[in-house]
Amino acid sequence: ANGGLGVYDNGFLNAVGTATEPIVFRGLNNVRGYWRGIHTESDAVLKYVQINNAGSNYVYCCNDKAALFAKDGRLTLENSTITQSGDFGLVMRNNVDLVSYVANTITGSAAAPVSTTFEVSGKIDGLGSSYTGNDEDYINISETGVSQATTVPANDVPYLVEGKVVDVTEAMTVQEGVEIAFEENGGIGVYDAGSLTLDGTAANPVKLYGKSNLRGFWRGIHVETNSLSNRFTYAMISDAGSNYVYCCNVAASVFVKDVRFSIANSVISHGEEFGLYAGRAAQLSFVANTIESH
Repeated sequence: ANGGLGVYDNGFLNAVGTATEPIVFRGLNNVRGYWRGIHTESDAVLKYVQINNAGSNYVYCCNDKAALFAKDGRLTLENSTITQSGDFGLVMRNNVDLVSYVANTITGSAAAPVSTTFEVSGKIDGLGSSYTGNDEDYINISETGVSQATTVPANDVPYLVEGKVVDVTEAMTVQEGVEIAFEENGGIGVYDAGSLTLDGTAANPVKLYGKSNLRGFWRGIHVETNSLSNRFTYAMISDAGSNYVYCCNVAASVFVKDVRFSIANSVISHGEEFGLYAGRAAQLSFVANTIESH
C-alpha cells in the first residue's frame, strides 16, 4: 500500500515482456486500487506489461490518480493490460509524445479507463484496443483545447467531454462511428484557424449527445470560421442548446456565424432552443437533414 514508481529527469523505464512472459506490476494484495501506480514524465516503453490493482493515489502531488500516469516525455504502450485501478486506468496529458499505442486493454477501473485530450486521442489505435468493464465506460476528455490538426478515431466506448467548451483552433476531424457525450455546460467552439468535420456514414454516423438524455443538457456547437472543412455528414446531434457556446450569441444545437458550412444527411434533435441557427450571410449547404423535437 502506497508504493509506486516515478520516472522523471534522466530516468527511463524500459519494460518489454512477451505474450507468454509478460511483465507484471501488481499490488501485494489483490485489491482494487491497492498501490499508487506508475508516473512517467520522461521516456517509457511498455510492451506486454500488466499493471494490476494500482491507482490508489497520485505518485507525485497533485496529479490525477491513475494506474499509469503519463505527464511528459515519450510513451510507448503496446499489448498491455491495466486492470482494477482505484481511479483512472491511464492518464495521458497533452505534453506526452505518444510514440506508439497498440492493442491495449483497460478494464475494471473505478473511474474511466482513460483520461486524456482529443489531441492525444488522435494517436491511439481506435478499435484495436478495448476499454469496457469499467465503472465509467468513457474516454474522459479533461483538457479541452484542439490547437493542432487532430483526427479522432472511434473506440469501443464513447468519449466524454467534461463540463467545458472544447476550443477548436486547428482542423479537427471526427471519424465515422465516433460517439461523444457531453456533461452539462460542455460544448464545441470553432474559431481562429479551426475547422470541424463530422465524417459519419449511413452505417456508422457520428453521434454527439448529452451524458443525460435531457433536452438542452449541453451547450452545442458554435462555428465561426470560413473553412471548407466545416462539414457535417451523417451526424446525429441531440440534447443540446442549453446556452450559447461563446457570449453572447443565440443558443442553438448548432450555431453558424456568417461563414461557410455544410450539413448533409444529419439529424439534430431534442434541443432546448433553435436546432440550427445560421447567420444572415452564412454560405450554407443543407441537404437531406432532419431537425426535430426542439
